[in-house]
Amino acid sequence: MTPREVLAPIALFVYNRPAHLRRTLEALAACPESAQSRLIAFSDGPRSEQDARRVEACRALIAERSWCRAVDLEARSTNVGLALSVTEGVAAVSARWGRVIVLEDDLLVSRHFLAYMNQALERYEDDPHVYQISGHSFPARGYARSQGSSFLPFPTTWGWGTWHRAWNCYDAEMSGSEILDADPALRERYDLDGSYPYHRMMRGLQRRGRLGDSWGIRWYWSMFRDEGLALYPHRTLTSHLGADGSGTNWGPTRALPTEFDPGNEVRSMPERIRTNLSYYAAVKRHLAQQNTILRRGERLVHRVIQRSVSGVRRASP
Repeated sequence: MTPREVLAPIALFVYNRPAHLRRTLEALAACPESAQSRLIAFSDGPRSEQDARRVEACRALIAERSWCRAVDLEARSTNVGLALSVTEGVAAVSARWGRVIVLEDDLLVSRHFLAYMNQALERYEDDPHVYQISGHSFPARGYARSQGSSFLPFPTTWGWGTWHRAWNCYDAEMSGSEILDADPALRERYDLDGSYPYHRMMRGLQRRGRLGDSWGIRWYWSMFRDEGLALYPHRTLTSHLGADGSGTNWGPTRALPTEFDPGNEVRSMPERIRTNLSYYAAVKRHLAQQNTILRRGERLVHRVIQRSVSGVRRASP
């Protein structure tokens, strides 16, 4: 392993959304620590001729200015997809420098995002129970004004950091996950005590042959199996731009609202490495409520589609 940077290197995963990417880069450059940080942009190759122009526009944007102290571009000639791009990129950067901050090209970050990430990555580096430092968080009731942070037993994919020792536990095959099918109590815990349908999502992806498109659910299983924890800020330090349907694994009906302010910061971190049960309960209530709203919306869309299809059939000669 080569000597690590003074601050953790930032791995940014980019595809074909230059407008989103510009906002991400501008927000990142607004963090004071960007002047001492290394940015490594992983640009996946175009899937089609139509995408090629936008992919090149993103690569030109990365080279447009010094968004960080050093900016490296890793450009692929072929398309491997988001999951493989992220998993291989995180593995390469963390293996070289020991730790990594991970962003995608549809995230805004707080001005204090890099300060928090670097402080937490340094503080919990040697604790084997901590697998991730999360930049994103949820508007949990009772914590709206808190500038603290807490541990939760599941990860996020919207701006995060990890170490080589933790990412080594990433299990792309989800070995042993079949135990969830046979153990209702364990499955309930995996679903955050019934608050979010992770197991149903995972099995749905497997049935459709799309599990390879999702690295997040596999990272969650890896953490869950090892009883790993993630540190969350009580006020989110990231905001997601990709809920417009332009992203790979997210669409407008799946957006979870957050109360993002570019001035959000974290001023305290827990001494004890354990789940904050009060905060966890508040987060689960929020996720359960959001999941209910999303399921109702999906059922409504399904009914509208069915009625439209039925109307076309009745009108057909």
